[in-house]
Amino acid sequence: MDIFKYEALGEMEKDLIRDVYLTLHAIMFRVAKKITGDHTDAEDAVSNAFIKIIRYISKIRQLDDERKTAYCIGIVKNEAINILRKRGQKVSLDEIKDNIDYSGFYIEEWLVQKQEFQILKQYIKELSAPERRLIHLRLEQDLMFQDIGILMDISAETAKKRYQRIVKKLRQRYERRAK
Repeated sequence: MDIFKYEALGEMEKDLIRDVYLTLHAIMFRVAKKITGDHTDAEDAVSNAFIKIIRYISKIRQLDDERKTAYCIGIVKNEAINILRKRGQKVSLDEIKDNIDYSGFYIEEWLVQKQEFQILKQYIKELSAPERRLIHLRLEQDLMFQDIGILMDISAETAKKRYQRIVKKLRQRYERRAK
């Protein structure tokens, strides 16, 4: 049901979900792993959290960055706790609260990463329509070059070369900006 909800979302909501994923995924994973103590359980907690984020994206969109971060971390904490409870493990909320060291989340790095993502997003918007489509099919739809070739009526090798050129163009533009 939630996957269908994602497909029904507008581009602004999908962009927000991508933004949340790219900027908060690592933080959310660290929080979940700290709570569950297990890599696989932490991944499950983050996945479940993103399903809820998709469900509540209209509420999240209204929050400023600080509250958005707190809200998403709260969701992943609850999901990690739920995983432990389903296993019959006793969960002490005070112990969890005391064991999470938020100083390791490097808020400054997160802000820089978010700014860089916005710059890259702008560069992608400035690409030609066929270039944007190829990037979308490869990165967002996660299609193989063979499938992209079929959809774009080109060979798989041509799709791969075009993709490599686009990535090189974006990288060069980004590096020029950094100098």
